[in-house]
Amino acid sequence: MENQKLLNKAIKNFVGKYKKYPFFKTTEIACGIKTEIYLQQDCILSVGYSNTNNKIDNETFVLSALEAFKNFDLDFLN
Repeated sequence: MENQKLLNKAIKNFVGKYKKYPFFKTTEIACGIKTEIYLQQDCILSVGYSNTNNKIDNETFVLSALEAFKNFDLDFLN
C-alpha cells in the first residue's frame, strides 16, 4: 500500500509540473513487467522494470511504474 501512495504522489507531482496526466503502457516480459511513461502517445519519457519470480500482481505493476518515474526524475517521488 505504501508503494501505491508513492505512485499516486509521483503522478500528482508530474501533473503539477507538466499540467497533463502521464500515459502508461505496461508489457509483460519474461521475468516481470515493463512500464513506459509517455507525455503524449508518441513521446516516451521513461521506462521501468519490475522483475518477479512469482505471479504478477498489482504490486508488480506499481513497482514497475515507480522505477520508470525514478529513471525519469527522482524528484517526482519527493
